[in-house]
Amino acid sequence: MATKFVSFLGTGKYTVTKYRTWRQGDTAVARESKFVQCAIAALYPHEKLDQIVLLFTEESKTKHHQKLREGLRDLGVADEKMREIEISSDITQLNAAWEWFERLQDLFVPGDTLVLDVTHGFRIVPIVFSAAVAYLRRVKQVRVDAVLYGAYDDTYEAANYPIVDVKDFYTISDWTEGVARLVDTADSGFLRQVAESETAGSFVGLNDTTLLNAIEELTQSFRNVELQQIEDKTRKALKLVAQHSEKASVMEGKVLAMIEDKFGELIAYPSTNGAYSEAYLRLQVRLIQLLAEHGLYMQSFTAIVEWVGSLGCYLANIATGGPTDGREGRMTDDEARRYADVFKSMLEFPQRKWRFLGNKAKRKEEMLSAYDRLMQLPFPEGGKETEWEGLWCQFIGKVGAIRNGFNHGWTGQHRQGVPADVRTVHDEAMRLMSHILDSLAAGEGRGA
Repeated sequence: MATKFVSFLGTGKYTVTKYRTWRQGDTAVARESKFVQCAIAALYPHEKLDQIVLLFTEESKTKHHQKLREGLRDLGVADEKMREIEISSDITQLNAAWEWFERLQDLFVPGDTLVLDVTHGFRIVPIVFSAAVAYLRRVKQVRVDAVLYGAYDDTYEAANYPIVDVKDFYTISDWTEGVARLVDTADSGFLRQVAESETAGSFVGLNDTTLLNAIEELTQSFRNVELQQIEDKTRKALKLVAQHSEKASVMEGKVLAMIEDKFGELIAYPSTNGAYSEAYLRLQVRLIQLLAEHGLYMQSFTAIVEWVGSLGCYLANIATGGPTDGREGRMTDDEARRYADVFKSMLEFPQRKWRFLGNKAKRKEEMLSAYDRLMQLPFPEGGKETEWEGLWCQFIGKVGAIRNGFNHGWTGQHRQGVPADVRTVHDEAMRLMSHILDSLAAGEGRGA
C-alpha cells in the first residue's frame, strides 16, 4: 500500500511565491517556488510520498516540465518516484480522456492513499479528477488523504499564500449515499465505513466508535424487529446524536439531524418500559409503518402479527384490572407468549370453530372479556359490530399468509410469490390498528 501524489501541470505564467501548509494548527511554510507541486511535496513531506504522478499537455510540458522536475530534484525527490501521463489538449477526443483516466486508475491498487492537487484545472480535467476520486474510493478502496488547492491571490500577504484542503467536497457523495442508505433502508454499514475513513475535515467528528456502535445497534434492532428492545436502543442512539450535535460542524449537524428525524418517532414519551400499554401499541404501529417505508415488508408483517398478540396482552391487563403502564405493566415473556398465542387463535377462527384444550382452554376463558370488548368496538367505516368476527378472521388470514410466505421464501404453497396487493393489505392493517387504538382510547367497548 503506497501514498501517491497526483497533480496536473498547467500552462500559466507562474509567479515565484511561498505557500503555507493546509494542516490546522501548523504554521509551516514551503520555500519559494513557482510550482505548487513543489510546495506540496515539501510540506507533505515528499519522504512520505511513494510516488508523484504528473499529468501534462504538450504545451504545459514545453513551458514548465523541465523546471518543475528540477524543483522537485532540489527537494530531494528521486526520479524513480516520478510517473508522467501526457494528455491531449483537444477536449473533443473523449476516447483519449478515457484512456488517461484508465491509466490513472491503473496506478492504484486497493489500500493505496491518494493526495490530489487540483490547483491547475484544464478544461475537462477537474471533471475527470472528480470521477477518478469517486472510482478509486468505491471500486479500489483507495483512501483520499487530501485534495489540495494552492490559493495564489494578490489579496494575501507575501509568503502567506494558503494551500486549502477541499477533500470534503470530493467525498460528499459518499456521505450522501451513506445517509441515504441509513434513512431509506436502515443500513448503517456504509455510513460507518465512510465515517471510519475520516481523519480530518468537516465530518471527522462522526468517526466516533461509541456513536457508530449505537447507530448500528439501533438499525439492527429495527431490521430484526426487536419490539421489546427497539425503544431503548433508539433512545440510547439519539441521546448520543444529541450530544454530538452540540459540538458538531455544520455538515456533521446535517447528518445527525437526518438520523434524529428518521428514528425519533420510535421513542415514546414517557418511556413505555416494555409494558403492554396503549403507548407501547402505538409505538409498534409507528415501527410497522417505518419498516414498510424502508421496503422491509417481511419485517413489517411479522410486526403486525406480533402487534395483535400485544393487543391481547394489553386487553388482558385491562380485563383483569392489572396495570397497563410502567414496569408494573410488564408481563414475563412466558405470560406474554401464552396470552398472545391464544388471543391470536381466538381472532383467527370464528367462535364455533374454537377448540382449546388444557391450559389453552383456561387461558381462553381468561381472555374472553378482552375478546368481547374488542368485538364491541365501533366497526370501521360505519359497519356493524357483528361484522367484527368475520373481519378479524379475514385480517389474520391475509396477514398471516403473507408473513408465512416471507418466512418460507415463497416456496411450496406460497410459490406464487409476493402478492401484488401486499401494500394494500399493509395499508388496510395500518388503518385497522389505528382505528382500534383510537376507539380504545375513547373508552369504546366497555359495555362488554
